Amino acid sequence: RSALFITSKFDPHVDFMVDRFNRRNTPFVRFNTDDLLLGTNLEIGLQRTSGYEFLLHMRGRSYSDDDIGAIWYRRPEVPEAIPSITDPGMREQARREAEELIWGFFSSLSEHKWISDLGSLRSASYKVHQLQVASQVGLRVPETLVTSDPDRFLDFWERHRGEAIYKMLGPSVSTGTNGVSFMTYTTKLSAGFLQHLDDIRLSPCLFQEYVKKRLEIRVTVVEDQAFSCAIHSQEMPEAKIDWRKGEPDIMLHTAWHLSPEVETKCVELVRLLGLRFGAIDLILTPEGEYVFLEVNPNGQWVWIEQLTGLPISDRLIQALTE
Repeated sequence: RSALFITSKFDPHVDFMVDRFNRRNTPFVRFNTDDLLLGTNLEIGLQRTSGYEFLLHMRGRSYSDDDIGAIWYRRPEVPEAIPSITDPGMREQARREAEELIWGFFSSLSEHKWISDLGSLRSASYKVHQLQVASQVGLRVPETLVTSDPDRFLDFWERHRGEAIYKMLGPSVSTGTNGVSFMTYTTKLSAGFLQHLDDIRLSPCLFQEYVKKRLEIRVTVVEDQAFSCAIHSQEMPEAKIDWRKGEPDIMLHTAWHLSPEVETKCVELVRLLGLRFGAIDLILTPEGEYVFLEVNPNGQWVWIEQLTGLPISDRLIQALTE
């Protein structure tokens, strides 16, 4: 059986794994969902005698359920409409129908091993839920307030002596009306923010106490194994609050030995979230305490393997081929 990669045409992580699988001569199937109407065909049939069957036709080959093993759910995209359809309404209808087919196909594969299960991926993406489960397994979490009430925030601000950060409740990447994507980084609030308190009423906001950092620790969990990397973000001024604002290629990354107790908690966190993979962000404080920030159920990791040599892909291949 072949591992099935569910992704899109542009996904450097799958490109990396394709190369690893090819070098091992290990079978895989890459399904770019945005190609569904552009050369890839998916057929589903229900017969009285044989029951449910599907056939996935790609690049001159066909795959059925018997050909598919474990499934790696990465970064699928909405199918692109066939260029010959010029009417906008018809193009949208074709895309919607293709999406319905894709999600029906995913549901039909529920008996397979997923990295990770679709329902768990969705529920594990909610930051409030993550914080609750992290606290449950014994990780320290920052004091957190989600509110649209300026008075509640002011109370929080005063209790932490003006040492607070703001971050998005949902994904950090948004798309403007012009179609251009932009990122909202974690921000340390200044006293000037108090002049705009009424803006809090416009949307729920996530505030946390500001936690001082010695290092940031990225823990990539694959099933029962954790790979820890120290990100030396405090050596780069623009990356001190949010390491993503720095340049990964010039920011020092080193393999890190996480204490067995904290490592066990990270693995347990991913398990309780129903996941087989999770990219966890921790802070190591100047006092040597680990503080949980969040977990990305489908986070990036290739740059960490390339900079540190941590064998994350080896463990992921093992998980997909067992």
